[in-house]
Amino acid sequence: MGGEKLSPRQQMIGMMYLVLTALLALQISAAIINKFIFLNKGLEAANDSHVFAAENVRHKMRLAVEKSGNRAPDVAVLEAAKFVSVESNKIIRRMNWWKTELIEACGGESPPGSGVPENKAEDEQVHHIMIGSAENGYTGDAKEAGHAYELKELLDGYLSFIKSIVDDPEVQAIPGLALSAEEDPIWKNDADQTGKDFAYLAFSKTPVAAALAVLSQKQAEVSSLEELVMNYFAEQVGAADLKFDLIRPMVKPESRIVAAGTKYKAQMFLAASTSGMKPEMKYMGKDVVVDAMGMGEIEFRATGGRYDKEGKIKKKWKGTITLRGMVDTTFMIEEEYIVAQPVIQIQSQSVSALYLNCGNKLRVLVPALGQSYRPSYGVTGGKAIRGSRKGEVTIVPNAKKVILRVSSSGTYIGKEEFKVIGIPLPDIVVYIGKRTVDRKKGVNAPGPRTLIVKAEAEKNFKAFLPDDARYRIVKWVAFLARGRRPVTTINCTSSKCNISEIASNAKPGDRIVIDVKKVQRLNFKSKIEEVIMPSNETIFNIPIQ
Repeated sequence: MGGEKLSPRQQMIGMMYLVLTALLALQISAAIINKFIFLNKGLEAANDSHVFAAENVRHKMRLAVEKSGNRAPDVAVLEAAKFVSVESNKIIRRMNWWKTELIEACGGESPPGSGVPENKAEDEQVHHIMIGSAENGYTGDAKEAGHAYELKELLDGYLSFIKSIVDDPEVQAIPGLALSAEEDPIWKNDADQTGKDFAYLAFSKTPVAAALAVLSQKQAEVSSLEELVMNYFAEQVGAADLKFDLIRPMVKPESRIVAAGTKYKAQMFLAASTSGMKPEMKYMGKDVVVDAMGMGEIEFRATGGRYDKEGKIKKKWKGTITLRGMVDTTFMIEEEYIVAQPVIQIQSQSVSALYLNCGNKLRVLVPALGQSYRPSYGVTGGKAIRGSRKGEVTIVPNAKKVILRVSSSGTYIGKEEFKVIGIPLPDIVVYIGKRTVDRKKGVNAPGPRTLIVKAEAEKNFKAFLPDDARYRIVKWVAFLARGRRPVTTINCTSSKCNISEIASNAKPGDRIVIDVKKVQRLNFKSKIEEVIMPSNETIFNIPIQ
């Protein structure tokens, strides 16, 4: 294998490393931070390709060894390849744990499931987690060491192990996977990097977006080396020329966490495909349509259940991928996903209580469902009237308590409970023109010639439900009283009434008595309802001075 040219994939990894190195040397800006995110995604995708390629080669090796009768030397090579794969996966998984730890320490994923940290420019947590508490380099104290020192030990040990079992010039020429500034040809002549060990060189003053890319780069180096070793071993057992490329089932969900009522989406495919074979796929026993690239897409609506205290529930789905040939091969898939309980948000001027027999307008939202939100409602203790906009609903209570049940596209989301209160009685107010009459001070003789009597809604009720707070007085009586004897009586059928006859007969010491006989309310449907007023709220005197 010595002297071979680098594969296009290996050349891409090398180019990404140069780009990463260049970005780390630049002054950090928001734009550069985002470039690290893109670079990290590219490296992770390349890593997957390396893993798939290495596994593909190992699969071919197994077939070749079996075809050759499982000869002892070939089996020994196959076992060595398996051991290399196990060690590679251990290191890659370890770095994945550290990535998760960094993301969680820097605000978690935003948006969830994206792999992008909320605080992409955070570097103090990176220093704390990857370098530790040592101020001037690692001194050997385990308490102060960050993960970067463990990473160096893992990478150095891995490379030493590979060199011990692979007698190949290309492998033997690798200087290291975790170099200090003095060892790395890129930095050894840079005065600003003098004296920095691997941990400080890779993670000091490094935003988390860049730290993730550095870890992905190290994963790429491990997986690239694994692929190199697998090709070396393949030559030892004569498997390098096998043309199998369909070897591993994969599932790629859009997100492992989905809200109840939304659709779970995932791609189910093999790690690689061939034009000569088309895989057959099934999800829960049902056929899945497979495209020309050998990929099948499944889609189903996630349902809720008994959520845990964090509002989540774990579920699984099963599928199969079958290759037809001289010997049929079926790969089994069991994929876990998490259903999150959606949170119902009620938007209204007041949701502490609803008013009896009124049109209480609410906006019922479930942000987790996004554009897939298709609400429907069920009500106990009243009825629901859907609004013209998504999430708008009018609740008309007819009991002391209302329970509103919310579903989306037929999937139950949750419920909200409301207290129900009665409609507050309106206040009776008397006006002379635009001025209210003071019932204690009264009016000067001979008194007004016109009075206006209105029923005015309680201010909170009017603010919350203006369409239900429309009152009018349709019948009232005004009469002039002198002592205990009525002098003049006038019947009024609208709020404004001419009482000139009272004014012409009034003397100081007399009273104008107002007796409201009939009050009506116009509800949100513009239907008239009679308002029963207590007598002590409808009869009052206005003294004439």
